Amino acid sequence: MLRFFFKSKFSSIIVLEYLFNFYPIECWYDQYDNMALDSRSEGSGMNILITGGAGFIGSHLSRYLIGKGHKITILDNFSNSSPSNIRDMLLNRQIRLVKGDVRDAKLINEITDGIDIIFHLAAQIHIDKSILEPKYTFDVNVLGTLNILEAGLKRDFEKIIFASTSEVYGTALKD
Repeated sequence: MLRFFFKSKFSSIIVLEYLFNFYPIECWYDQYDNMALDSRSEGSGMNILITGGAGFIGSHLSRYLIGKGHKITILDNFSNSSPSNIRDMLLNRQIRLVKGDVRDAKLINEITDGIDIIFHLAAQIHIDKSILEPKYTFDVNVLGTLNILEAGLKRDFEKIIFASTSEVYGTALKD
């Protein structure tokens, strides 16, 4: 399910509620081909930042976008991911890996220069950790996102695409 979250100076910021059980990953990518990446001709390539790009979804998205001719910058602190998820891509000249954190506003401002689109996938995803360390969770999920949005105001990205998780719905109650 896609829904528009915010419109301003950006073309749009899209909130993606990705329910892995209902949408095959190819369908998810096709939605981006039609919505986010249609402003450039085939082969011209865009400069794309993927926060959390070494995670499960981010690593698959990176492979797909490289295959489409785009240049990818992956920002990841590897707290929820592994370098092994992207090891096969690191020799590709179309990809740049930045080990860092979305909470670092200075870093975000540095690496977003020249970026056309951001896929913001970085998050603290563990429910137990969010209960035990609410400030850390808030800092990563809210302030990290704010850093991305503020960089967008300075840089005027074409799009910022934000991915949520099925965890926002909680655990189903048993009858």
